[in-house]
Amino acid sequence: MDEYENLLLNYIVWGNVTYKKKCPKRFWDDRDAMIRVLKKAPLAFQYIPKKYHKDKEIVCIIVERDGLALQYFNPFWDDRDVVKIAVANNGRALLYASNLLKLDKSLVLMAVANGLSLQNVPQIYSQNREVFMTGVTYHGMELKYVPKPLLDEKMVYAAVTQNGDALQFADIKSRDNEKIVLAALQNKYSAGSSTFIKKGKNRCTLLQFISKRLKSDKQFALKAILYGVPLVYFSNEIRNDLNIPSIVSALVHSVYHFHFFV
Repeated sequence: MDEYENLLLNYIVWGNVTYKKKCPKRFWDDRDAMIRVLKKAPLAFQYIPKKYHKDKEIVCIIVERDGLALQYFNPFWDDRDVVKIAVANNGRALLYASNLLKLDKSLVLMAVANGLSLQNVPQIYSQNREVFMTGVTYHGMELKYVPKPLLDEKMVYAAVTQNGDALQFADIKSRDNEKIVLAALQNKYSAGSSTFIKKGKNRCTLLQFISKRLKSDKQFALKAILYGVPLVYFSNEIRNDLNIPSIVSALVHSVYHFHFFV
């Protein structure tokens, strides 16, 4: 059947119906052939006979490779095994599960870790710290959707450690926390992001989200510079105080500490 499997794959890739028409009935009735094709191209489920859409093993093969395909297999929306496999591939697949399974906490935790936005968690978990902490730990920018009662320094630290840009959604207290701010700066620069410095009239760095106290703190500025923040973004007073010898001395100390104490 390899010849026909290749014909179906070519149909999927090129959209030429001629390939599909050349596949005989016995090919479509060959369950093993369907499985082999689906393992190579899960989107083939759109073209295989509908009878296979009720075959749990085949559906599992499909959603394991394309979690969002769960939306097309409503007979399995209430099947925890199938939903779990789909969510493990793509957290947003939980949106197509039954109302009962959407409330399954272990599935919700798996979903937010795998891409389900925190704005889409069930209402019952809208104030659940574990769910939101899991979400920001894997996707820092989801801090944007954390409700104020849960938005504390631990939550923010977890978010900025994953994505420094999340600092813009932090509470005032966290923006004045040196450990959190440095974690955000370190993450941002170590990632080598080209979006860290915006262009045009909005040209700035994450420093715009940092407290005034830290911006005017010489020791903080020195640490931030060692993480890669340009000296030009600090005040004239800071720039004048942080001369080249002081920066070099701090850099040497940092390297020494890394080699001998880390």
